[in-house]
Amino acid sequence: MEKYAIGEIIRHLRKEQNLTQEELADGICSSVTISRIESGTQMPSDRIINQLLERLGSDLYQTANTSRERRDSETEQQLKRIGTAVNSGDLNRAAALLSKIDSTAITDVRTKQLYILLQSVIALQGGTAPLCEIIERLQQGLALTKKDFSYTHFPDVPLTVTEANLLNALCAARFQNKESTKAMALAEALTENLLRHQHAFRNDLELLLNAMINLSQLLENEEAYEDALKICEQAVTISKESPYQVMFAELQYFKAKLLLRLGRKEECRELLSIIIPFLKLQEKAAFIGLAEDLYQTL
Repeated sequence: MEKYAIGEIIRHLRKEQNLTQEELADGICSSVTISRIESGTQMPSDRIINQLLERLGSDLYQTANTSRERRDSETEQQLKRIGTAVNSGDLNRAAALLSKIDSTAITDVRTKQLYILLQSVIALQGGTAPLCEIIERLQQGLALTKKDFSYTHFPDVPLTVTEANLLNALCAARFQNKESTKAMALAEALTENLLRHQHAFRNDLELLLNAMINLSQLLENEEAYEDALKICEQAVTISKESPYQVMFAELQYFKAKLLLRLGRKEECRELLSIIIPFLKLQEKAAFIGLAEDLYQTL
């Protein structure tokens, strides 16, 4: 509820009951505070507003809060559906759904953060906004819950799923923007953090694996193939030991690519011949094409 709206409600109810500002304020706040609330120049705590409305015999503010929470919850569900569309590669549908959400009406910080994440990922994957704008937006999204955040060293900082995803997206955006040094430092710091807190993300293992793949690809870009392979093989092991072998076939593709970089063609060919059928079985269209193209080069 906007501050001028609650002020109008309080003034209307006070006058309706023939109360002075002093009478309404008695034992709750000062009459000056009432004057400021009614004029829209001050927004006190929910506790004071609820006490004032209780004295006025109204639960309008509580009702407004309940309505706002319900709206945020519905928005969060919409954002989760958009996330599913993004993960499936349907960017057009994701963008169309996102355009229907009024971001200015989102009051919950976590929901706002999720909106910024999806907006940025859609723009990043679709190439619909300058990379510098996407980077700034992602940093603003993280700052909603992590002020003065160090992007190069945060081993013991607890992260939420959305915060970790914001950092993963920021790493990709920086790399695409040719900020390789910053991207590498962030990838290393994020991987260290997620490995250290792996137990906290056991139900969201893709976060860790995506961070490790980002780091592996950045190392590959720097021609540090052996180091990149070690990170990739570590990710493969983590995936293999997980209940559903999350991203296992995709990780094997990245490993095969690195084997080829190191001149180990036979190992690469053997690995690709095993994982391509699995990729087809899982209908991983994007990776099927990449794996088959790689196999054709052998």
